[in-house]
Amino acid sequence: MVAMGACITLDFFTGVIKATFLHEARTSEGYRKTVIKFMQYGGAVCVSMVMKYLMVMKGDAEFALFVPFLDYLNNGLLFFIIFIETTSILENMYAIDKNSPFAHYIIKPLLKLMTFAIKNNSVIEASKKVGNTDDN
Repeated sequence: MVAMGACITLDFFTGVIKATFLHEARTSEGYRKTVIKFMQYGGAVCVSMVMKYLMVMKGDAEFALFVPFLDYLNNGLLFFIIFIETTSILENMYAIDKNSPFAHYIIKPLLKLMTFAIKNNSVIEASKKVGNTDDN
């Protein structure tokens, strides 16, 4: 949970720095989005933790089978949130300076790896062209 909070905080700061470098307005709406995101992530983690707590406290054998799955759910949820925030941090860092060697050789490949090169993927572009034929 500490790592999740650190990632959200770092994403916030890199977002503010990006907005400053790109001369974008920093509005209360952007700050509100961070608070909402923190509440949504925290709420999802709290719900999964409460579910596990209730299963453990119930003590029934039939509920004991679900406890390991809830551990996987909790850990997977935290990992997914950290993954999303790390991707956002890298996107912010890349937007700040696209021309540096660090951005070109480190950040850009990491972003492609983390997003599975979904953006500007040649397969996706080809499928869009096939779907836009007027032969129908």
